[in-house]
Amino acid sequence: MINSKIKKIAKWIGYPIFAIVCFAMFTLWTFPFDKMKGKMQDQFSKQFNMNVEMDTISSSFPFGIKATNVTLASTAKAVNPLLPLSVKEISITPGFISTMLGEPNFNLDAKLFGGRINADITANTAEKKYAIKMDIDGFDCTKIPYFKNAYKDFPMEGIIDVETDLTLNMKKIKESQGFVELQISKGSMGPGKLTFELPKVRTGTLESRFVINKGKLEVETFTQQSPDMQSNMRGYITLSKNLQYSNVNLDYRFKLSDDLIKKHDVFQLALSAIKNAEGSDKFFYHTITGPISKAKALPSKSAQYKFRDSKKGKKKDKVKKATSSRKKPAAKKSRSNIKSRKKSNNKKSPKVTNTRPPRTPKKRPVAKRPKPAKRPRAVLPSDTKARNRIDPPPEDEPEEEDDLIEEDEEEEEVEEDEEKEEDEEEEEEDDEETDENKDEDTPAEEQDEPEEN
Repeated sequence: MINSKIKKIAKWIGYPIFAIVCFAMFTLWTFPFDKMKGKMQDQFSKQFNMNVEMDTISSSFPFGIKATNVTLASTAKAVNPLLPLSVKEISITPGFISTMLGEPNFNLDAKLFGGRINADITANTAEKKYAIKMDIDGFDCTKIPYFKNAYKDFPMEGIIDVETDLTLNMKKIKESQGFVELQISKGSMGPGKLTFELPKVRTGTLESRFVINKGKLEVETFTQQSPDMQSNMRGYITLSKNLQYSNVNLDYRFKLSDDLIKKHDVFQLALSAIKNAEGSDKFFYHTITGPISKAKALPSKSAQYKFRDSKKGKKKDKVKKATSSRKKPAAKKSRSNIKSRKKSNNKKSPKVTNTRPPRTPKKRPVAKRPKPAKRPRAVLPSDTKARNRIDPPPEDEPEEEDDLIEEDEEEEEVEEDEEKEEDEEEEEEDDEETDENKDEDTPAEEQDEPEEN
């Protein structure tokens, strides 16, 4: 049974929450969206210089807003490459609990560019922290306005899939983490005019993954393959608070097929102009450096060694994983091994007779002999008669040296006698112990026989 106190607490908490939820739901269901539609169009045209048109706007379960056939077009004179934008269906549902706690959250679900986007975004504007989870499925490049406006005379085709999971801290960029995965399938470029006339080139598939770690956007994988060309990229981008000033440090290489070069003379001329970028593997290498807004691509033949080092590192990692995953085969137990183990277990360990550690020889002390005193120089007197006379050397020195030598010889004789005595005593003790062990090993019957006789 539930206690009476818990019932009272549930009433005081449950009823207010239920009332708030009912109020929010009824306000959305009975909200005058037709009047709101006109106000939204006016605000967009004044603040963003954009013209907004939509067919219907309504509420979506539980607390969202839904609109259909939305088109955004710019009213300014300057051309915006992202517009006009047409969306078949869009729904926005705010996170009711997270917004009450101070971190506004909303979910976006839209159908556009021939595909679908689903994003979950939380923003803390005070601390400038953002969390973004986004999935893009099936965006068609031919329906994206940017490719139409930026490359009018050079068509691009392909289907784009993107998956992101990012946590951004714009105050402390080094604390940002996450990844971005980009995939393009059925890609192609041309035919058309970019700087000069180019034929159609099949780009095929592109698989890439970028990781944010310690303030850097690192290229983990970037491989593009098709029958007409191949390309790879490696490096990183150091991020800054203002993304326009993020510094780029990338290495890129590409290779065209022999059939494509033979068919079109344009590629032969273009590749001959960048012959200094060709490596030993027939790839053309370039380095991209500078800020994102002003990045420059320069030919760099030495970049081929960076790609080789990255391949060696990956192979080593694969070998390590393979060797660590392999299990060592268990040794088979043969009958001979089992029998030998049984015999060794049945045998009794022999008795240790002499447990005394080996004797270490003693170091004989060496007597330090005093250095012989230097002979004093003879001082010649000032008299002319005794000028050639020199004092004789002292006669006590040889007597002292002879005494020291005799003392050393006596000490050595005494030490040798002491060592001989110790060795004789140890030999006698060892003989006694061996006799005792022999008596113990002889059986009792053999000891009793002489007594009966």
